[in-house]
Amino acid sequence: MNTRLITGMLVAGTASSPVIYVTSSDPRIGGGPFNIKTGLDTNSSMVSKLTKSAGKWQRLDLVRGLPRSEENHAANGVALDTVTNMLYVAQGGNTNMGAKSNNFGFLAEYAYAAAILKIDLNAIGNTTYDLPTLADDKYPNLQGPFGGDHGRHQARIVANSPVQVYAPGFRNPYDLLLTPARKLYTIDNGSNAGWGDVPINEGPGGTCTNGENEPGVTEHDSRTRLLRGSSQPHAGQPRQHVQRRPSAVPRPRRQPDRVRRTRAGRERLDRNPALLRQRPHAIPRVQLRGRDDR
Repeated sequence: MNTRLITGMLVAGTASSPVIYVTSSDPRIGGGPFNIKTGLDTNSSMVSKLTKSAGKWQRLDLVRGLPRSEENHAANGVALDTVTNMLYVAQGGNTNMGAKSNNFGFLAEYAYAAAILKIDLNAIGNTTYDLPTLADDKYPNLQGPFGGDHGRHQARIVANSPVQVYAPGFRNPYDLLLTPARKLYTIDNGSNAGWGDVPINEGPGGTCTNGENEPGVTEHDSRTRLLRGSSQPHAGQPRQHVQRRPSAVPRPRRQPDRVRRTRAGRERLDRNPALLRQRPHAIPRVQLRGRDDR
């Protein structure tokens, strides 16, 4: 492929020395009801930095080898903390509600998938950090960060890596907002009925598996304030997000300063356009190639 799908962009720097952070991935979209096979690279998400010097733009790939789902979830929006020089990335998951499913190409979650990631820009500097990967038993000679091979060559988290999981347990967090008070928020796209369910045996017992599970339910989008190292109320096993059914599984007690829009609250806003206009955080769902971002 000689093109990239851009799903996140942040403009920083100054007018004379602009810096643009961009997330991109393999542009092909597969899965769906017919489980379309495209051969896309499931390690193809990356974070790049664009700088302008002497009137010319230059590109530096900062991090390569992040997850890319068989459907359309990828590395999404970014936010920069200029105090710590940390870049936060909203990384989409590989599933609908945590389990492998037909419509998401039977791909399981990866180590860096379905989470908010934190990138130490000082540690990376003006270099490219290729995420270390698992040894692929099917293609033992496969090297480098690309060629996910349906999880066999997925990126792995290592100690002291400049790329760490900041907050796990999301589905497809699409954008990030860091306020002047340095409070970090994200908006997560809710699940779709018929596109996959929660992991088999998920719950407090910690015995869930990566088995296929259908069909799943529709849940509303949500807005969350992120706390360091915290996880979404939907978090299940490590590196598996779980969209819990409210009627079946009680949600854990929320931390006092985490903000999450409730289903009832969202419905009230939808019925009151005037109230909705007073809340700039009520962001409409992003449209991707003529259909809603799943």
